[in-house]
Amino acid sequence: MIIEGNPRDRCELQHNHGSETGSERYAGVVRALFPQTRIEFLHGADLDQELPKGAEIAKFDGAIIGGSHLHVYDRANPRVSRQIDLVRSIFEAEIPILGSCWGLQLATVVLGGVVQPNVNGREIGVARKILLTEAGRSHKMFFGKSKVFDSLCVHMDEISRLPEHAIVLASNSHSEVQAAVYNLKSSQFWGFQYHPEFNLRYLACLFKMNVEEMIKDGFFLDGVDANYYIKMLEKLHADPGRSDISWQLGVDDDLLNPNHRYTEIRNWIETQVLTQVKN
Repeated sequence: MIIEGNPRDRCELQHNHGSETGSERYAGVVRALFPQTRIEFLHGADLDQELPKGAEIAKFDGAIIGGSHLHVYDRANPRVSRQIDLVRSIFEAEIPILGSCWGLQLATVVLGGVVQPNVNGREIGVARKILLTEAGRSHKMFFGKSKVFDSLCVHMDEISRLPEHAIVLASNSHSEVQAAVYNLKSSQFWGFQYHPEFNLRYLACLFKMNVEEMIKDGFFLDGVDANYYIKMLEKLHADPGRSDISWQLGVDDDLLNPNHRYTEIRNWIETQVLTQVKN
C-alpha cells in the first residue's frame, strides 16, 4: 500500500508539469527494486475516498507514505486529520510502515511527538552531509550506506520533539532528525526527513512548480537563474555521466546512482516486508 499525501488538485498540477505524483514516484522505485510487487494506492488527502480500517489494512504486507505540501500541525484541515487517523489505524494493524518527510511527520504526531516549522527555514534540493548516529551505523536501515551522505529533499517542517521510544539514526546541520525509527508493539516504523525515492527529474519538476516561491525565499536570483538550474538538473538526469554538470551542481553518486539512493527503501522491503509476506 502506497499512500498519496497530496490532494487531487496538487497531483493534477504535478502531472501538468510533466511529473509523477509522489506516490507514483515511490511505486516506480519499489517496482524497479522488486518487479513482482503488487501495489495498491490510497489517496489520503482526497475527502471523497473512503479509507480502509482494521482487517482491510491488516491484509497488506506493508505501507509507504511519501511527501505532501500539507502541514501536519494544521489539524483543523480534514485533509490532514484524516491522514493522521489513517496512520493510527495502520499502526494498530501492526504492519510495517516506511515514511519519507510527510510520512515521518505523520507518524511522529500519531505517537505523541511534535512537528513545527524548521527554524533554519526550508531545506530544498540536496540535504548535505547527513551523518549517521552510532545507532544508525548499526541499524538495518543503512546497511550498505556511507556514514556521511547527501540525499534529495524538500521540507519546511521538522520534528521538534520525538515520541517515546524513538531512536535517531541520522542528522545534519539543518535538521537534527533526518532519519529515525519508532519502536512499536511488534514492528518498527522507519522514517526519513529526506526523500530517497526522488530523482533529479522529479526534483526539477518540483522546482518548476515552486519557482516563484523559491525566488522569493532567495534560492534563485530570478527566473533566468532558476531555469538554468532546472535545465541542469534535467540534463544530468538524462545523462548522469555529465561530469561537468555534476561538478557545477556539487553532486556525486549519492544522488546519481540509484543503487545508492534507494538503499534505505531496499533494506526496508528486504528486512521488514519480505520476511513476513502474507501468502
